[in-house]
Amino acid sequence: VIDLEPRIAALAAAEPGASLDDLHHEAEALELELAAREKEFTARCAAWVAERRLAVRGAVEVLRLLGRNPGEPPELAVGSGQGFAEGAGAVAGMRQWETALAQQMDAAWQDLAARGSRAEGELVSLPLSAMRREERETATDLESRLDAALGSTAGGPEERLRALFEILESCDTFLVKLSEEERSARERAAALRLRLRELNESGLDRFCPQDLVLRASALVHGIPDEPRHWGSVAGQLAAAEDLLQNLEDHARRRAAADLDRGISALERRLQTALDPAFAGRARGLLSQVEAWGHDRIAPALLRIRVRMLAPEAGGSER
Repeated sequence: VIDLEPRIAALAAAEPGASLDDLHHEAEALELELAAREKEFTARCAAWVAERRLAVRGAVEVLRLLGRNPGEPPELAVGSGQGFAEGAGAVAGMRQWETALAQQMDAAWQDLAARGSRAEGELVSLPLSAMRREERETATDLESRLDAALGSTAGGPEERLRALFEILESCDTFLVKLSEEERSARERAAALRLRLRELNESGLDRFCPQDLVLRASALVHGIPDEPRHWGSVAGQLAAAEDLLQNLEDHARRRAAADLDRGISALERRLQTALDPAFAGRARGLLSQVEAWGHDRIAPALLRIRVRMLAPEAGGSER
């Protein structure tokens, strides 16, 4: 465009006696050349913008992966109505957009690095000696990979961001799994203590072999309130659950059979009872037992009262 300036200046400074036809032809030629240069300029601007859009695509994708919104880069379509101003404006806009993109990339790295430091601290604090072998190996591997990702200078910014994000996702998955296992183990331990207490307080323990009740009690009460790592008591939790479930099932069967014998004995006594007071108490007890239905074990006090009114029912325990 610069080499057209002298010709334009000469045309503007033409002498009064110059040929109008010559001046007109020169103006038309300059106009055509200027339009061609403008078209070429906008095409080159559009090509440069398109090239830069392609170059930043990886950075845009990784920022979106991180939950950020970098927006869309500017574009310039070659066509009618596009001139020097539009081409230059698109180039300037793209450069400004890339500057903002670089700032977002820096901020994203700072956020991920801070998150990585927290995750590294959690991994370092894990009680490896109390963990299962596969957990120890996973924790050690994640710590090593995270440390390498935080200190890496290989590859471009988007590659480093993506690599750090992926290892952090693996760390989070592992740490959440450990946290869920701890929560589940705490709940299981609390449930075991409650079930053992209910077995004893309901009197169902007298229908079980005493050595197995003691064994279950030792397993349940032997679970620490705060073990170094809850995975280390997983086997103890499972053993206590299995044993307690067997004791509960056995006790319920024996207690139900004992109650059935008491009911049968009480009904027989009721058929020959001459004492109205006894008959009233017996019918009342039988009504209370019936109200509990066949899906639930009657309370211990109710079972004892049946046995007291029908002592000949005896009772088989353990």
